[in-house]
Amino acid sequence: VTKYSGTMQQVNKNTLPFLTMNAFAHFIHYWTHGRMVFVDLQGKYMFLPSTFLFDPMVHTKNGNSCLGDLGIEGIAQFVQCHQCNHICQTLQLPVLKKSGPQGEVEDN
Repeated sequence: VTKYSGTMQQVNKNTLPFLTMNAFAHFIHYWTHGRMVFVDLQGKYMFLPSTFLFDPMVHTKNGNSCLGDLGIEGIAQFVQCHQCNHICQTLQLPVLKKSGPQGEVEDN
Protein backbone atom coordinates (compact mmCIF):
# COMPACT_ATOMS: atom_id res chain seq x y z
CA VAL A 1 0.00 0.00 0.00
CA THR A 2 1.28 3.46 -0.91
CA LYS A 3 0.08 6.53 0.99
CA TYR A 4 -0.04 9.46 -1.45
CA SER A 5 -1.45 12.00 1.01
CA GLY A 6 -2.67 12.25 4.56
CA THR A 7 -5.72 13.90 6.07
CA MET A 8 -3.96 17.21 6.66
CA GLN A 9 -0.69 16.87 4.75
CA GLN A 10 0.53 16.08 1.27
CA VAL A 11 3.45 13.87 0.41
CA ASN A 12 5.69 15.72 -2.02
CA LYS A 13 7.68 13.05 -3.81
CA ASN A 14 8.87 13.65 -7.34
CA THR A 15 7.57 10.43 -8.90
CA LEU A 16 4.78 10.14 -11.43
CA PRO A 17 2.27 8.40 -9.10
CA PHE A 18 2.74 11.02 -6.36
CA LEU A 19 2.62 13.93 -8.81
CA THR A 20 -0.54 12.45 -10.38
CA MET A 21 -2.34 12.09 -7.03
CA ASN A 22 -1.32 15.63 -6.08
CA ALA A 23 -2.72 16.96 -9.37
CA PHE A 24 -5.87 14.82 -8.95
CA ALA A 25 -6.58 16.46 -5.57
CA HIS A 26 -6.01 19.89 -7.16
CA PHE A 27 -8.38 18.98 -10.01
CA ILE A 28 -11.15 17.96 -7.58
CA HIS A 29 -10.73 21.27 -5.74
CA TYR A 30 -11.00 23.10 -9.07
CA TRP A 31 -13.88 21.01 -10.43
CA THR A 32 -15.98 21.59 -7.27
CA HIS A 33 -15.21 25.33 -7.23
CA GLY A 34 -13.27 24.98 -3.99
CA ARG A 35 -16.09 23.20 -2.16
CA MET A 36 -14.26 19.86 -1.78
CA VAL A 37 -10.86 18.24 -1.86
CA PHE A 38 -9.89 14.56 -1.75
CA VAL A 39 -7.32 13.72 0.92
CA ASP A 40 -5.86 10.63 2.53
CA LEU A 41 -5.31 9.08 -0.89
CA GLN A 42 -3.74 5.66 -0.77
CA GLY A 43 -3.45 2.95 -3.34
CA LYS A 44 -2.30 -0.53 -4.08
CA TYR A 45 -1.01 -1.94 -7.35
CA MET A 46 -3.50 -4.57 -8.40
CA PHE A 47 -2.83 -5.18 -12.07
CA LEU A 48 0.20 -3.33 -13.33
CA PRO A 49 0.31 -0.56 -14.35
CA SER A 50 -3.02 0.22 -12.62
CA THR A 51 -3.42 1.39 -9.05
CA PHE A 52 -6.54 0.74 -7.01
CA LEU A 53 -7.34 3.75 -4.80
CA PHE A 54 -9.16 3.07 -1.56
CA ASP A 55 -10.31 4.70 1.66
CA PRO A 56 -10.21 8.33 0.46
CA MET A 57 -11.46 11.09 2.70
CA VAL A 58 -12.83 14.49 1.76
CA HIS A 59 -12.89 17.93 3.29
CA THR A 60 -15.98 19.91 2.26
CA LYS A 61 -17.12 23.48 2.86
CA ASN A 62 -20.01 22.18 4.99
CA GLY A 63 -17.75 19.84 6.94
CA ASN A 64 -20.44 17.17 7.21
CA SER A 65 -19.63 14.58 4.55
CA CYS A 66 -18.03 11.98 6.81
CA LEU A 67 -16.15 11.43 10.03
CA GLY A 68 -12.87 13.28 9.65
CA ASP A 69 -14.21 15.99 7.31
CA LEU A 70 -12.46 19.06 8.70
CA GLY A 71 -14.45 21.47 6.54
CA ILE A 72 -13.02 24.82 5.52
CA GLU A 73 -10.00 24.29 7.78
CA GLY A 74 -9.10 21.11 5.90
CA ILE A 75 -9.57 22.77 2.50
CA ALA A 76 -7.45 25.73 3.59
CA GLN A 77 -4.71 23.37 4.78
CA PHE A 78 -4.70 21.66 1.37
CA VAL A 79 -4.43 25.02 -0.38
CA GLN A 80 -1.56 26.11 1.88
CA CYS A 81 0.41 22.88 1.34
CA HIS A 82 -0.30 22.17 -2.34
CA GLN A 83 2.61 22.55 -4.72
CA CYS A 84 1.58 22.63 -8.36
CA ASN A 85 3.55 20.36 -10.65
CA HIS A 86 3.84 19.79 -14.39
CA ILE A 87 0.60 17.78 -14.41
CA CYS A 88 -1.34 20.67 -12.84
CA GLN A 89 0.19 22.96 -15.45
CA THR A 90 -0.62 20.60 -18.33
CA LEU A 91 -4.23 20.44 -17.12
CA GLN A 92 -4.17 24.25 -16.96
CA LEU A 93 -5.40 24.26 -13.37
CA PRO A 94 -5.40 27.71 -11.80
CA VAL A 95 -2.76 28.44 -9.18
CA LEU A 96 -4.17 28.13 -5.65
CA LYS A 97 -4.01 31.24 -3.48
CA LYS A 98 -1.88 30.55 -0.44
CA SER A 99 -3.57 33.20 1.71
CA GLY A 100 -7.24 32.40 1.05
CA PRO A 101 -8.99 31.15 4.20
CA GLN A 102 -11.59 29.23 2.23
CA GLY A 103 -9.46 27.75 -0.52
CA GLU A 104 -10.14 30.31 -3.22
CA VAL A 105 -8.36 30.02 -6.53
CA GLU A 106 -6.35 32.58 -8.39
CA ASP A 107 -6.65 32.85 -12.16
CA ASN A 108 -3.43 32.47 -14.14
